[in-house]
Amino acid sequence: MEAKKVVITVAVCFFIILLMLLPGYLRLRKMQESITHLSEENIRIKEQNRKLQEDIDKFKNDPSYRIGVAKEELKILDKNEVIYKMEKKN
Repeated sequence: MEAKKVVITVAVCFFIILLMLLPGYLRLRKMQESITHLSEENIRIKEQNRKLQEDIDKFKNDPSYRIGVAKEELKILDKNEVIYKMEKKN
């Protein structure tokens, strides 16, 4: 009978400790998932920044790149250039 009380007491203590630790464990897992997500986003943003820096360097150092951007983005033409707009016939 005494052994049964000890087992029940140990089980109850274990259950209480488990209940106390469970919220902390769940919070830890959520924070680990958040860290993983933020690390992946950080890698993506670093790659985007690298590409933007390449574009900036090209824009600063390559006149033909600047002309290409001006033509494409701003629709600027040279003196002898003409844009023809072609429509598809249905």
